[in-house]
Amino acid sequence: MDNEINTNEQVKGWEIMKKIIKVSFPMLITNASFAVLLFCDRMMLAHYELDAAGASMGAGVLSFTVQSFFAGVALYTTTLVAQYFGAKDKKMVSVSIWQSLYFVWLVGCTVPWISRHAGIYVLELADHAEKIQVMEKAYFSYMAFYMIIPLTNIVLSSFFNGRSMVWVSTISNVFGCAANVFLNYVFIFGKFGAPEMGITGAAVATIIAGLFTTFALVMFILFMPSTKEYHLFREWRFRKSSFLNLLRFGLPTGLMFGLDNAAFSAQIMFTGRISDDALNATTVTFSIQNLIFMPILSVAAGAAIIMAQYIGMDRKDLGKKAVYQGLWLGEVMVVVIAVVIILFTREIFNIFCGGRHTEEVYVMTRNLLYLTMLFNFLDVVNIGLNNALRSAGDTIFPMVCSVLLSWLFFVPALYVSTEVYHLDVYAVWCIMGVLFSISAIIYWARFRSGRWQKFQVMEKQ
Repeated sequence: MDNEINTNEQVKGWEIMKKIIKVSFPMLITNASFAVLLFCDRMMLAHYELDAAGASMGAGVLSFTVQSFFAGVALYTTTLVAQYFGAKDKKMVSVSIWQSLYFVWLVGCTVPWISRHAGIYVLELADHAEKIQVMEKAYFSYMAFYMIIPLTNIVLSSFFNGRSMVWVSTISNVFGCAANVFLNYVFIFGKFGAPEMGITGAAVATIIAGLFTTFALVMFILFMPSTKEYHLFREWRFRKSSFLNLLRFGLPTGLMFGLDNAAFSAQIMFTGRISDDALNATTVTFSIQNLIFMPILSVAAGAAIIMAQYIGMDRKDLGKKAVYQGLWLGEVMVVVIAVVIILFTREIFNIFCGGRHTEEVYVMTRNLLYLTMLFNFLDVVNIGLNNALRSAGDTIFPMVCSVLLSWLFFVPALYVSTEVYHLDVYAVWCIMGVLFSISAIIYWARFRSGRWQKFQVMEKQ
């Protein structure tokens, strides 16, 4: 049975915190599995060839950037499901799933053909070392056609996540990640009779493992008793009003995700032009940084789901309380994980690189990690309030704010610092810290204004 939410007039803060933890913890396991996957992926590539790890970072970020334009729309399915679940409208839960599936299948069958050629052109513009550039192109060529698999998995997971049954998508994704780690070992190094494929093997392993996750999610949908209550396969027809409603709220989110990740790609590209050591140190830093970022993302997403459920119940006051509880929980987790990373920086770095590094790369990585410790407190506010605003239907404001800050401040500042003044990698990361500071202030002011309470996400029946 679904996890019913409390409809009583009085709901205490600790009760809401329990709900957030109940939803966030499985998400944390899911995100941790992705963090471990990325860590193992980069580690195996670094053991195979250190430049391959840097190449996979640049090409992987570019691939994710293309995908994120459409992942934002797919992810908004969770908000729709959560609000309809709160309103006890099971029919619209199923309708929302199908409209999202139609969207991602249309995208997955058309966009990759364009993105592959455009992505290779962008990688050539980055003008990295020729050896790295060859590996980047090979990796990206495979990943461009991978898009339809994770987008489908996002929508299928939303059917469970929006109803607080996050453990289902957690099991499915952990299953896929475990398969990915094993297949990485097989295809990168050529084990068990498979050819030694290096960075190309990492891409092939990712594609196959994604299908493992899809299979698991489909099995849960087919055989879980609670699925029958939603008559999911009865509501398969295309519904124009629901499809347009998804695009209305999902497209701004997708545009924000895409342009944000494009700015992040620009950071990787500019960093690679500073030096190979700077690119390698940045790759290791971001891989370790995932150990902090994933818990922040999990708590923010969990709080946003609980908020959306309360909005569906017409209890926006409780939704607001859920957001603040999520922020407190996120800050506590940042402190705990940051202490662990600071105490064991050398050990974590050695696990990643396996001794195949210079002392200069380690020192650079250590200093960048210490910088991220400061930024992560701001990132809790950024991610938490950004998720909250979008969960309420206030999607245009975060999109405009994020795009303007990224492309009128962040990217131009990166260009000036690296191409004009030829500053080092620390300048790049300090610019990112300024970006986080400004956006945290803006999102806080927007949420406190209460304008998010005026938006209506659910269709009027």
